[in-house]
Amino acid sequence: MSRYLFELFFSFFSRCLCISCCMVSCSEEGIGVRVVRGDLLQLLLENCAWATARMSDVALFKIGVALSLTSVTVLGMCTPFLCVQNAKGNTPPRPRTQLMTSPRPLSLANCFSAGTLLAISLVHFMPCALATAGNGVSPTALCAALMIGVLFPALIERNITESVAQSGYGHSHGLFLAHESYQRLTVMPLIMLPMCFHAAVEGVLLGLEASVAALMGSAVPLFVHRFFDGVVVGVCIAKEVRAEMEAVDEVTPLNAAEKNTTAGDFAATFRRRTCRFPIILWLCIMPAALLFCVVLTGNFHVHGVSEALHRGGLTRPSDGAESHLRSSWHKESKWLALTQAVGSGFFLYASLTTLTLEELKGTRASLALFAGVLFTSLLGAMETH
Repeated sequence: MSRYLFELFFSFFSRCLCISCCMVSCSEEGIGVRVVRGDLLQLLLENCAWATARMSDVALFKIGVALSLTSVTVLGMCTPFLCVQNAKGNTPPRPRTQLMTSPRPLSLANCFSAGTLLAISLVHFMPCALATAGNGVSPTALCAALMIGVLFPALIERNITESVAQSGYGHSHGLFLAHESYQRLTVMPLIMLPMCFHAAVEGVLLGLEASVAALMGSAVPLFVHRFFDGVVVGVCIAKEVRAEMEAVDEVTPLNAAEKNTTAGDFAATFRRRTCRFPIILWLCIMPAALLFCVVLTGNFHVHGVSEALHRGGLTRPSDGAESHLRSSWHKESKWLALTQAVGSGFFLYASLTTLTLEELKGTRASLALFAGVLFTSLLGAMETH
């Protein structure tokens, strides 16, 4: 497991560095990507040395912040798997289930992540949508977009439930397991879609910061925020892996001679789940958006752009172009606000679905849910100030 995580980190960061340096080469020379002969390592090292000499301190800090935030996200995504127990000392007939089930910590983490999603929906996304819309979009339209974000995945889930009910599963227990696995599969896209959008917005805002002080002021709260985003995704993956291996255990009970293969099965399942396209896209979209803004600025210095974005206004290029720029900005802010409202509905539905599917009930589950809501609300207050 540790070897796989090291390979995942090294592969991701080496590709990010290579792409960023090639983008800087393209931006500086203006003739396309600079080609260096030799293997990938030589290409990486030569492009890093060539591009670093031409980049400002702010651009270097931006790339460092992007890679650091991504590493923190991956660390948070892997944290729920610390709940997994070693199956070497287990006895049949349920060694595979015991491998994947450390139920109390994993369920508490699931309740915490549900509280995080609930607070992100109602404390972060929806207020951001109201602030972005201003007078251009009525609150009624934003509430309608929120309702669409809740109803759309609900309709999809009902259609999936009907298709499962009409399929040929042998007995009711198998039908229940299949229905539960389908429900868990519908939660993951609902979480990943708004998170990808949110990560892109974070990358753009960080990429347009004008100074190192402003960059670090925006990045410090994001380190905590991205870590717990990773925890939310990691809990979803852990629950999926657990449900998958329990379903396999129901169909083919594990013998005593197969106990030593459970760790390899878990590693293979973990690798397959984390290397899916939505996960890779979510990890890459924030550094990609930040690097795009670094290349877009040309000389890697932007004066006052991010402050104008945070205020919801525009810089004043000239008296003749001001009205045109303001009208285009308000038009884009309408779609941005509606998208944030729909994403808020996605997160709200995902949090409620996660709580409905959770097995753990009682005081501890309620405290974990409350802790997730409180922590995310405090983090949102820190980001606002």
